[in-house]
Amino acid sequence: FDLYPFVIVSTDYIKSSRRRDDFVRSCPEFVIVDEAHTCAFSADQRGGRHLRHQLISALARDPDRHLVLVTATPHSGNEGAFRSLLGLLRPDFLELPEDLTGSQNEKVRRQVAQHLVQRRRADIRDYMQADTVFPSREEAEFTYTLSPDYARLFRSVLAYARERVADTSGGRQRQRVRWWSALALLRSLASSPAAAAATLRTRSGTAETETEQEADIVGERSVLDLDDIDTSETLDIAPGGQEGEEQPEADRSRLLRFAREADRLQGPTHDAKLATAITLVRQLLDDGYKPILFCRFIPTAEYVAEELRKALPRGVEVAAVTGTLPPADREQRVDELGQHQRRVLVATDCLSEGINLQDNFDAVMHYDLSWNPTRHEQREGRVDRYGQPSPTVRTVTYYGIDNQIDGIVLDVLLRKHRTIRSSLGISVPVPGNTGEVVQALMQGLLLRGDQMDQRQLA
Repeated sequence: FDLYPFVIVSTDYIKSSRRRDDFVRSCPEFVIVDEAHTCAFSADQRGGRHLRHQLISALARDPDRHLVLVTATPHSGNEGAFRSLLGLLRPDFLELPEDLTGSQNEKVRRQVAQHLVQRRRADIRDYMQADTVFPSREEAEFTYTLSPDYARLFRSVLAYARERVADTSGGRQRQRVRWWSALALLRSLASSPAAAAATLRTRSGTAETETEQEADIVGERSVLDLDDIDTSETLDIAPGGQEGEEQPEADRSRLLRFAREADRLQGPTHDAKLATAITLVRQLLDDGYKPILFCRFIPTAEYVAEELRKALPRGVEVAAVTGTLPPADREQRVDELGQHQRRVLVATDCLSEGINLQDNFDAVMHYDLSWNPTRHEQREGRVDRYGQPSPTVRTVTYYGIDNQIDGIVLDVLLRKHRTIRSSLGISVPVPGNTGEVVQALMQGLLLRGDQMDQRQLA
């Protein structure tokens, strides 16, 4: 760090104490931190984010250092994490009131405005007499209806999940294990029969925990789409739905029966979600688009890719990229797929950040709805960005009209987020913590006994 006047370095490389101290000691007077939201930190977060935050905090403590924090998502719904970013700009910003509206806070807002700069596309399209080209975005929604056999399995699994959640025996830790196992079952079943079968046959990670708090940490990381998870490398693994050795044998046998039924329902004959998606992908290809399908779980992505290979015309190349591949191999597979004139990429959220996809793809289909609006923005931002050669990109939101889980996420989280974005021209988080919102809604679904055809929740 003393040898070169200009250094480009990964924060993950220098966040360890062994390298951090050397860098802080010899750091230059001007620092730009890209993807600064990954350095935000709050008391309920752990792991690498804490180390990154310690690193940037050490750099920010020098009042003579110029520090620029660059991020497209400064606020992800976690107020504590957002405050930690503001505190890097000025320590007293940590104590700002939560509500900055009103004339009484005008002075505070002016202070923040001296440090917080937002640039939208409209602001830079004609910046400095240069024409910066961005694609226009076409948004569409398409739906599917569960086949009779799949709807029957869904009702059976939902009834089982409600039974397990209603069981209050074994203390709070066991109750949380049952809760997260039930939620994992429902989420996987909404994704695909392949993901459902994997979850039904797998022991829940929460079963290994000893406390209620540990169970919640493991459950959140495997089931919810939280922004404050340090790494995306394991986010796409199908969660386990079995509760462990203490689960009654009759219940384990019941889960295995469900798994065999999920196996039987794979393929477009019984999986209406897949069948409709095949039709939509054909339409995208016919319209000249090169689509990416984003899935939540590895089994779903691999299943969808395999079925698309069978169903699409010859000459269409289909590839799947998931967290099973090392990062370098993911990029290589994307580049190889880009050599084919007609192509379809099926991916998990391991590709929702990091790798540039705009050169080879110009459409995004959300095969699985994310439970986090920010994640949706990140997916679409892989193709809808500067450098996209196509003048128009298309995004497809896809959901089941009789799938109560999709209805909750779409109506309460995603549509509200889209309305705010349309009104303000910017993306802001849905108020509150996304994980808490979804958890509360799903708790109502599991505990209230709503009917399958009820899509609206108060």
